[in-house]
Amino acid sequence: MAYPIGTSEWDMEIPSETPQTEAPQTETAPETVETGTMQMDTAELVQDPVIEQNGPRLDGTEDEEMLRDLGNRKSEERILFDGPMPRSVQFVREDGSLIPETPFIKDKGSDVRISVVGRPVAAKIRFKVFVRNVKDISKGLMHSINLMHTAYLEFDLHPPARSSMMGPHRSEVSEFEWEDKTSAAPGAEGTETTEQSNYIDIKFKTNGGVSCGLRHTNEQFDVETVDLLRHMNSFTYDTSTEARILRVRMYVDAEDVAGDRLKGMRDALRSISRQRPLQRAFFPYCARSDLIRCIYGQFASRQDVFQRWNPVAFPASDFFHNLDDGHVRLAYGAVLEDRVQKLHLNRLSKKQSKIGFVSYSGKSVIAVVKIDKAGLNEKFVPEIMRGSDVVVPDNTPVTVTFCPKEGFNHKTVAGIVIPDYASIKQGDIYIAIHGTSIFKKARGLLTSPGDRLRWCTGNVEFSDNNAPIKRQVNCLELLHNTASHLWTSVFLNQELSGMEIIDPFAELDEVTVKAAFDAVLHLKNWTDQQLAVFKMIRQLRGGVGLIEGYPGCGKTTVLAALALLCHKAGLHILIVTPSNATVDAFTSELLLMAPEIDYVCIRQATIERTSIFGKKVDDEDDKLSVEDFKTSIVNLLGILKNSQYQKAQGDLRYSVFSHVDRHARKQLAAGERLLVRIRQEEDEELEEDPALGSDHNDEDESAEKDTREVIEAYSVFRDWIDCPPEKPESPSNSERIQKLDLWKEQRSRFRKAYEAIANEIVKNTRIVACTDNLAGSPRIRKHFGTDTKGIVVISDEDSQAVEPNTWIPIVSLNQAKFVKASIRGGDRHQLPPLVVSDFQSPGINEFSHQLTRSLYNRLLRTGFPSYIIGKQHRMRPEISRFPCEFTYSGMLEDDPSVHDLTINPIFEQNLRG
Repeated sequence: MAYPIGTSEWDMEIPSETPQTEAPQTETAPETVETGTMQMDTAELVQDPVIEQNGPRLDGTEDEEMLRDLGNRKSEERILFDGPMPRSVQFVREDGSLIPETPFIKDKGSDVRISVVGRPVAAKIRFKVFVRNVKDISKGLMHSINLMHTAYLEFDLHPPARSSMMGPHRSEVSEFEWEDKTSAAPGAEGTETTEQSNYIDIKFKTNGGVSCGLRHTNEQFDVETVDLLRHMNSFTYDTSTEARILRVRMYVDAEDVAGDRLKGMRDALRSISRQRPLQRAFFPYCARSDLIRCIYGQFASRQDVFQRWNPVAFPASDFFHNLDDGHVRLAYGAVLEDRVQKLHLNRLSKKQSKIGFVSYSGKSVIAVVKIDKAGLNEKFVPEIMRGSDVVVPDNTPVTVTFCPKEGFNHKTVAGIVIPDYASIKQGDIYIAIHGTSIFKKARGLLTSPGDRLRWCTGNVEFSDNNAPIKRQVNCLELLHNTASHLWTSVFLNQELSGMEIIDPFAELDEVTVKAAFDAVLHLKNWTDQQLAVFKMIRQLRGGVGLIEGYPGCGKTTVLAALALLCHKAGLHILIVTPSNATVDAFTSELLLMAPEIDYVCIRQATIERTSIFGKKVDDEDDKLSVEDFKTSIVNLLGILKNSQYQKAQGDLRYSVFSHVDRHARKQLAAGERLLVRIRQEEDEELEEDPALGSDHNDEDESAEKDTREVIEAYSVFRDWIDCPPEKPESPSNSERIQKLDLWKEQRSRFRKAYEAIANEIVKNTRIVACTDNLAGSPRIRKHFGTDTKGIVVISDEDSQAVEPNTWIPIVSLNQAKFVKASIRGGDRHQLPPLVVSDFQSPGINEFSHQLTRSLYNRLLRTGFPSYIIGKQHRMRPEISRFPCEFTYSGMLEDDPSVHDLTINPIFEQNLRG
């Protein structure tokens, strides 16, 4: 059973025992909480209009957020949505001539197909151009190797939305008419037919549609292709808003006419001519005001959506027709994906399982959970999910309850889900247990590594972090509501010519920039392909630079060099990747290149909490001090394998905690002070909703300033670290209650001191590394780049990142207006983003296909310029030959140095057969 690795939100820095509470429910989007609590109690399953627990209540009552199966390929809804088979057409010009001259598919030049898709929620007339230059006819004319270019011209059949975000109100299609001139048309009986006498004429008035790729140029295009693209482009809104008539002729094979294969197309044309849609596009996802409901806490419920139409799976799109199109696909796709992931946890939570424990040197313990698949809670999950494997993302907080022996009291411990770093291979879920009380509680159950486990009965209960989905939703809302933003054209990805050329160094001192280039270019002997990337950074289309790095070709090294270049030039750099493992790989390359460079690696947005499960564990020893927390996980992973430890923890020298510790010591020694005003009753950091413009800042609330205590952060932090106060026992009298209250006050001061110092560090550093999603956390969003000349976002392994996450570092920062460029490295040939809701067919998330197409791949698929680094230094030719031929179409080159690499003789013999 496979358990995909999720995006890490774990920093392993400092624990807190304060349970996390839910944000209050309001009519508008609530303030968000950095780490949420997912109560598995049946009465509490549905809490938030957006993040309800993915289905009906477990007590069997119906719930408006119940996830349901989508329509399958044979359903009426799916047939209507997919539309009739696309047909070849020719455009009729004003002089009556036709273009292209030949309507049917050919191996050279271009042809156009018309389709009617997306009914009833996103109905469009789409013209798709295929420009061919056949290289391998055996693979078919539609194979990508035989296509030089594809382009689109789309017209929305819905009335314009009243939302100002959609721009001026306009009708893309009106006065639609069609005339059947085939031999099967009424009154055509007995008419002699020829090869081109069966056709349908179509015409309609338009104020302009949307295009993708029509302005693309290529020296290999023939004259007719150039004329065709120019003619089609004349019907776009960007070319003119004046009303004009578009005419096309659809020729049909006599066999299709005789076999009545035109019925679907005739029905579609007849329906459009009689009455086009009365409601705006994506109406099931709109409020009564006609606005898309994509604000966190105000999404359309599944019940409302299913009442307005029976959803089917949307195909992934490389470009968006407008902002609403992209917003709905990504926001609803992300929210439904989040619900599916939570539903997987609900299936297992509190269900009886087998529990075993492995002890490592008497210091740390891994709990092993073996799932009873027959005992999963499947009663109210969608039919399509029943019987599937339970997907539990790594780093998910969890409590483990177990009974050591029959008749004994149950014991409870806390931990987090980790990969099977130790290769135990005896269970389904592996949990690193916090604290040391486990040695007492599980006495008699502990086994040594490699031994057979001693199983007992128990169950697990998961805690959930709602902050990542909130960051995604808030980011997309920001992007949607900033129609004039620099990044809008990149988000829509319609026409390259509509994206301006950006030089992120344009406003910097040219002498400094030149010195930075010289320093980086002399670091090593760069290949010609790598040198081309350095030149690219000063001419970024739309502010975006795409780098395609094949295996072993040095992509990450080049990206690290670009980060160093930007740093030397005076810019701020935000390094982001989909996972902590790739963050570590990137920063390792950066340190190899510049050992003296300083950066901050952030793995958790706020102080880590170890008791966030909405309930109390049964032993105070599991509520850890700082040192307990360090030994519980760090020692465990260090005992297993240093390399695996590195994957989970990263380089401790650059963690937030290490920076805070060093900074506090240095400032105290220098006699510096950092005064922080706090409220004792506020022990949680709320994550604001930037989409609503609410930037929660205690220091701005002047009405409450006089009621707050002022602390000196450096001293408070060091006092707690040097001599952490012991938590009093459970209070049984007034004296103990007072001691406990005093301890809580001290803990609150310490946490606020830590946060203040950490925020100060982020504010003053010019290189921060984290996951894409974590870039939207308050610590980074509010404080990074406070005093900057410009910010460059550098993304590695970008083809594996879901698109809602990729936009967070670009648009969510308070200083987002200073983001000059986004450099994105990836490999389109490797794995796409992991989307759990896309595992089933027809599925329960109508936008899951869109999530599997990263922004990186969307741009590449429409011809966005990229720079390929394709000379590999990692594999002997015997090994590289296979991926070169079968994955990279012969474009993976071998550097001469690979012939000197050694290879295991047995492996070499097997390779040669």
